[in-house]
Amino acid sequence: MKIEAVLFDLDETLHARAPSIVRFARRLYAEASLELSEAAFVATVLARDERGRRPTEGLYTWLATHFELGKTAGEVVDAYRTTAWDRPVLYPDAKETLRRLRPLRLGIVTNGGELSQTAKIANSGLDTLTDAVAISGVLDMRKPEPAIFHEICGRLGVAPSRCVMVGDSPEHDVGGGRAAGMRTIWVERGAWPSGLARDYDASVARVSDVVEVVERWDAE
Repeated sequence: MKIEAVLFDLDETLHARAPSIVRFARRLYAEASLELSEAAFVATVLARDERGRRPTEGLYTWLATHFELGKTAGEVVDAYRTTAWDRPVLYPDAKETLRRLRPLRLGIVTNGGELSQTAKIANSGLDTLTDAVAISGVLDMRKPEPAIFHEICGRLGVAPSRCVMVGDSPEHDVGGGRAAGMRTIWVERGAWPSGLARDYDASVARVSDVVEVVERWDAE
């Protein structure tokens, strides 16, 4: 079947969150007076972040109350939203993969707040390489709900059956994309949950491997 569009998850698919979280944690540490080492503090923040799966308010409220950061929980959350993503780090093959997929239509579907997700996309240059973006915090709908996938299909002017959804989350990206009527590609950033059916159409170790899969499907 002819492929007309490829949609990507943002965090841990195109964007490597950990380097940005590490930089922000180091800023917090430098502004605080803590007895533990910087390395221990950064490791705690990374572990508690859970690769972006823990709600921001909960994480940074916990940090502000558990450590003497010299800031209120609200101030830490505001700092996170406004400064953590000033220099987002993409996976090395992210931009080249998007360029190689042209002239297909390209989009980003991401769960998260408007400020943080918009900053990641704009400050990394992904906005110049894609045609549409769907952010859960803007639309009040989120993956794996089919509605957010259908919303971006409408913006791109393509049918879900002509789209491929690419992402690292078995539940949000693979499950959501499939429920919306799309082919799905799982990016193997972590382990597949035990007990969950492997219902993706393809899996890849790197984002750049998506190109070959899409070209093969497009030629069928």
